[in-house]
Amino acid sequence: MGPNYEDQVVIVTGAGKGLGRAYSLWFAERGAKVVVNNRSHPGKPSSAEAVVEEIRARGGTAVADHSAVDREDAGECLVETALAAFGRVDALVNNAGIVDDIPFLDMPLAKMREVMEINFWGSLFPTRGVLPVMLKQGYGRIVMSTSQAGLYGQKEATLYGASKAALIGLARALAREIEGTCDLCVNIVAPAAYTPMSEKAFGPEWKEYVSPFKVAPVVGWLAGKDCRKSGMIFNAGAGRVRRARIIEGPAVEIVNDDMGGCFPQVDTFTDLVEAESSFHTGMVLMPELFAAIPDLTDMA
Repeated sequence: MGPNYEDQVVIVTGAGKGLGRAYSLWFAERGAKVVVNNRSHPGKPSSAEAVVEEIRARGGTAVADHSAVDREDAGECLVETALAAFGRVDALVNNAGIVDDIPFLDMPLAKMREVMEINFWGSLFPTRGVLPVMLKQGYGRIVMSTSQAGLYGQKEATLYGASKAALIGLARALAREIEGTCDLCVNIVAPAAYTPMSEKAFGPEWKEYVSPFKVAPVVGWLAGKDCRKSGMIFNAGAGRVRRARIIEGPAVEIVNDDMGGCFPQVDTFTDLVEAESSFHTGMVLMPELFAAIPDLTDMA
């Protein structure tokens, strides 16, 4: 028996097509009430309304929201839509984004700003809107969408990678900030799927193999009650999932200001430690400081 999301209200941004559409349909098929968000475009049919109609035709419950996620009031508008229709917000899936495939030096500054505005601020504003509601009700799940480009870098996707890497920092820092306040988790997924945004990277023969519906179970788990940890990063695609961690090697003493001399030791990952926070890293690099200031250890 699969997961059940009855009585759960889920907001999915950028849900008019691709991954967001798949997530919305997946949640609705399992009983969730879904706020399908996608900005409207003058003279064009609403893709959000089209997904809502799909959900309703299958017996599910959904409403459309046309807020532009990169507007400062996006979070408040999304919450208003959810509360007016369903009375609560249980999960937010920040999926909206755009990709660039322009070499760094060829990309106009205006395009650079657009990528950052939609990919980073377009997740920050919705998160800032739902967080007070979730804290008040004592429960919530927030999922950020990063990318392999954000984790590892990718040719001709510099600003895209930077915007997605920024979301990792946002999610992990927010997870630390709200830790212990209530049953509220913030996690990160890096999806690989055939979508209108990625179709140039995959041939059409791979459309089903890397279907966005094969990423949905990972996002669904992160947005559900069974997920109880925060700050985790998952790569997901083709029906498989892999956890990514930020790992550090041993701390090596620098002798005679010779960084080059100690680099072979620094570059040898024998004693691996997962970096859970900046304070845990500091405790390894600066043990004397942390021993002298106990309050720093308490913050770790």
